[in-house]
Amino acid sequence: LLGSPQMEAVIERARDMYDMIILEAPPIMPVSDVKMLEHQVDQFVMVVEWGSTKRRVIMEALDEVEGIRERLACVIL
Repeated sequence: LLGSPQMEAVIERARDMYDMIILEAPPIMPVSDVKMLEHQVDQFVMVVEWGSTKRRVIMEALDEVEGIRERLACVIL
């Protein structure tokens, strides 16, 4: 559903109507939703649970999605 032409059309229509669109997605590592939306996203905001998420997992997540590092707007702890 997220990678469908219909979803792409919804996002394109929203781009015409709004200055900013925020899509909430599940964590990068366990599911592939972010990978399906990746080509439609201008910037990413990564949310990390302080004291719980291992640095290695964060680095793997950043490597998992092509181009996420270049479009990472910020990390929220």
